[in-house]
Amino acid sequence: MSGTYPSPAWKYGSVEPPRPTHKDYLFALETMNRKEARAIWRDGIKACWNDRCAFCNGTPIDDDSLTLDHVKPRSAGGEDLTRNLVPACRSCNTDKGSTNYREWYRQQPFYCRTRELEIEAWMSQGDRRGGEPWEASLEAIILERSAVAA
Repeated sequence: MSGTYPSPAWKYGSVEPPRPTHKDYLFALETMNRKEARAIWRDGIKACWNDRCAFCNGTPIDDDSLTLDHVKPRSAGGEDLTRNLVPACRSCNTDKGSTNYREWYRQQPFYCRTRELEIEAWMSQGDRRGGEPWEASLEAIILERSAVAA
């Protein structure tokens, strides 16, 4: 299974995506309410993983079947931060529940060491030096959402 899918953690390689400017944020503040901003944030996390489950690499049946899972469960002190949330199909999210993701994931028939390293790298993104971004560009997400709505 390793190497058969594009890696979200290293998907940009040596080319960084365009970073949002202050104008993007000002636009967002002027045009979005809290619900829209949260939806764009959630869509951005899913987009970084190519809209696939971070654990089984499965594609969702529909947009509602791809959820966000707290890698470190809230019951264990996990926060609602980008680096602690990964997309997960309903099956994986429900099955994992509030257990330690490593213990749960290593017991699954779809376990992949590369995928585990990607999740680890995703979780450490807040600690990265040099500011290498993995989040999808705010501008790209806004454009994509407006194209879908049109």
